[in-house]
Amino acid sequence: MNKLFILLLTFAILSCNNNISLKSKDENKTKLAFPEILALLTPNDAVAYFYTRDIDKSLTTNCGVATPGTTTGTTGATGTTGTTTTTTGGATGTATSKRIVLSQLVFKTGETLTMKFQYDSTQYQGSLDQQQGFTLTGGIFGATVKGTQGTVKWTGQSLGYIDETNNAAQSLTFLIVTVSLRGTYTPGSSSSGTTPVECNTTDGINCTSSISTTKCFTQDYVKCVANNTGGTPITISGSINCNAANVIPQ
Repeated sequence: MNKLFILLLTFAILSCNNNISLKSKDENKTKLAFPEILALLTPNDAVAYFYTRDIDKSLTTNCGVATPGTTTGTTGATGTTGTTTTTTGGATGTATSKRIVLSQLVFKTGETLTMKFQYDSTQYQGSLDQQQGFTLTGGIFGATVKGTQGTVKWTGQSLGYIDETNNAAQSLTFLIVTVSLRGTYTPGSSSSGTTPVECNTTDGINCTSSISTTKCFTQDYVKCVANNTGGTPITISGSINCNAANVIPQ
């Protein structure tokens, strides 16, 4: 009887360890496919394309920042216009399920994926912000993929805990989502290690020191990362699994 008990206990411990291993195996890994890029790379870069894009935890301090508010915008024939509405105030306020999420993930292969999207805890997917959308810069090809079309899907609390009564910006502990992003590829338009940041803009082309409700991504604090309507169409799809263990819920 004792031998049977010990055998069952050993099996239970091994099962728990296996479950822990399976749970953590994909932490900070992404499985993103953008096959259109493969034909644009040199043979050496094409080999590097198949590397697993692990998230570099030393350069990715959180999985994103959620700010109360919504984004709206319309896409016209000559460009994209829109406004961003955010809620400001003290630490607490009226509960709202809607957030604007700005996520910036640095991969060990050198690319930086920056995306801004709408999150609603009562829904299971949100669209990209039509002003800023996403950028994929640097890395093995030293290029930029930029676009404003796409969706981000989640399940349950796969963005971690967000206090819906907190009007302050909140760092995300988790980001476990699937994405479908559509943009254009511009070769030789970025350098590895140059991380996009937000800047104020009034025309969507140049950064300005004036405070504006319209923002864009920039790599030089001078010009916005442009949507290249004449570039090669690229679709980025797959899963993102980010775990920022050092983020303390606010």
